[in-house]
Amino acid sequence: MDVVSAMWVPQSLTHQLRELSHDDSWTMFRKRAFASGGPTETQTLVKIGGRMVEKCKGVPLGINSLGGLLYYKKSLTEWEEIEESEIWRTEGEILPALRLSFHHLPFLSLKQCFAYCSIFPKDQLLEKDVLIQLWMSLGYLQSSPKRNLEMEDVGNEYFDILLHNSLLQDVVLDENNDIIACKMHDLVHDLSLDVSEGSCLTLKASEVKDHPKVQHLSLCLKEETRLEFSDRTVGKLRSLFLTGNLPQDIEHVKSIHALSIVEYRKELSSSICKFIHLKYLDLSKSLFEKVPNSITKLYNLETLRLPPSLNILEEIQIEFHKLVSLRHLCVEDTENSRKMIPTMIGHLTSLRTLPFFSVGEDEGHRIEELGSLSKLRGRLRVYDLQHVKDIEEAERAKMSEKSKVTVLEFHWDRNLGMSDINYGDVLEGLKPHKNLKGLILKDFGGPRLASWMRSRDNQSLHNLVKIELISCRCEDIPILGHLPNLKVIKMIELDNVECIGPKFYGLDERIIGGSCSAVAAPAPTVFPALKKLTIYVISGS
Repeated sequence: MDVVSAMWVPQSLTHQLRELSHDDSWTMFRKRAFASGGPTETQTLVKIGGRMVEKCKGVPLGINSLGGLLYYKKSLTEWEEIEESEIWRTEGEILPALRLSFHHLPFLSLKQCFAYCSIFPKDQLLEKDVLIQLWMSLGYLQSSPKRNLEMEDVGNEYFDILLHNSLLQDVVLDENNDIIACKMHDLVHDLSLDVSEGSCLTLKASEVKDHPKVQHLSLCLKEETRLEFSDRTVGKLRSLFLTGNLPQDIEHVKSIHALSIVEYRKELSSSICKFIHLKYLDLSKSLFEKVPNSITKLYNLETLRLPPSLNILEEIQIEFHKLVSLRHLCVEDTENSRKMIPTMIGHLTSLRTLPFFSVGEDEGHRIEELGSLSKLRGRLRVYDLQHVKDIEEAERAKMSEKSKVTVLEFHWDRNLGMSDINYGDVLEGLKPHKNLKGLILKDFGGPRLASWMRSRDNQSLHNLVKIELISCRCEDIPILGHLPNLKVIKMIELDNVECIGPKFYGLDERIIGGSCSAVAAPAPTVFPALKKLTIYVISGS
């Protein structure tokens, strides 16, 4: 007898989940709708909410979505309006609660942002920054000077609203517990596709033909083809996502604002400069090694995503500073890509994202290039600080004025000698803004750290959440115990540190000494938020 045929195979491994009970449904809804900051839980609202929960028929996605919607509705009139909505009487596979959440989104532009998500395949991980930068390129995000919000801030608010309404979910967090990605439930994706009303399409090469309503198009091309669209349709295109190949007549799609090219193996044509309206260009998942110099003529470009190849920036280094509208330069941080950092990057005063900067000795590569980039935000890594001569030169980077940079990394080259490098003064001149949440020092070779790291009264590190000192030769360590938000400390290979004393905890040594007055005083609180402490020393060092 054949062994395989003799094995018992279960008929089905699928487990059908039952609907939530009434009590469980109400508990889930109540936690969402009446959470802190939401409406007051009155008897009247409880009755109305209970009737709407019944209409969700025990489906968790619908209950969560409804609760997220009603959280923002503070008045009885608003609850009654939602209960009496005609949407409850619609039929189809899309849950009425989801339609209600979309219908009551507070802004038309937010509805456009949600509908746009239908251009991504079901179950695809959506990177938060990519999504916001795409929304921005299409004009869905407008800055708010009265609230001091930039387009990126508005995009973050929109993302959070969609998340709260369960129109986005399954978030992915980074090491700092910040959201970096999410997914869209299949039913929510169906809703986004429905409300896009044909403006977002995903096609294969064999399906390319005229689609009068299409504005955002995703094409999978395994062979060369043409865009068989009328001139009117081509003129409406605003987004083009291409996989595998480029259409033969791509040069005619001059109206697009967002272009993504994936798995393209040929040389990118210099005709890219004809896309004069382009604001978003993603080449990060293509396999070519160079981009043509003509890319520097895309004066409206706001986001540029590049692959980390060795020569990718070689041809555009000299004229890169012409991209005066650039807000986000996104490229993977590798040893090769650091060598290709464009010259005179300081001319790009609109930059918000610059993942790394390698300091050089030549003009256009010195640390002063960072001085004019006052709008930088997020994480910034600064390499090759051995090329900075003194405190005056370091201060030209104006780190203390970069209020939206949340994580700073300072790197020196450990393979160089220490005699000609002014470590202490340079670090002193790199004093960060008090909003800093993460600080990493690697291969710092000076005997003493900067005063802003050794002073208990200094506010530079007040909001710090994480600090790492790696392969540093300093003889002291920073004062950290008094910091209210510090959660993670990592100290690795600090060979010259002989002991960790009271100052590390932010305490006065006289109190530790045990004077009578000190005994009577209440014990000071140290490291109130600390969750992880890592100290690693190489044996024998």
